[in-house]
Amino acid sequence: MDTFDDPLLVTAAGYQELEREYLELTANGRRRLSERVRDARLDGGIAENPALFELLEEQLQLESRIASLSGDSAARRRYETKILAVEKTEGARKLPEYEKHQDDITSAITTARRSSGGKG
Repeated sequence: MDTFDDPLLVTAAGYQELEREYLELTANGRRRLSERVRDARLDGGIAENPALFELLEEQLQLESRIASLSGDSAARRRYETKILAVEKTEGARKLPEYEKHQDDITSAITTARRSSGGKG
C-alpha cells in the first residue's frame, strides 16, 4: 500500500497552510514557471539548453506537489515515475544547475522512491 495515500490528521491551521500552498502553486506557481520555460525555450531545445531541462524537471516537481496536495495519487505517481526515470542519466551529466538545486532534486527523488515503495 502507498503510505502517501493513508489518511493524515492535520490541525485546522495545518490544513489552512496546505490549502494556501495549493492555491499559490496552482494560481501563481504554474504561471511563473510556464513563463520561465517559455523564455528558456528561446535559447534552444533541451539538448543544447541545460537551463530548459532544469526548468522542465522543476515543472515535474511542481506538478507532483500539486497532485499530492489535491489528493490525485495517480497523477502524483505519474510525475514521480518521470522523475525517477531521468535520475541516473541526468545525474551523470553533473551540470552546475544540478549542484545548485541538489537539495530540491534529492528531496523529489527521495519522495518519489518512498511513494513507489523504494522501486526506481
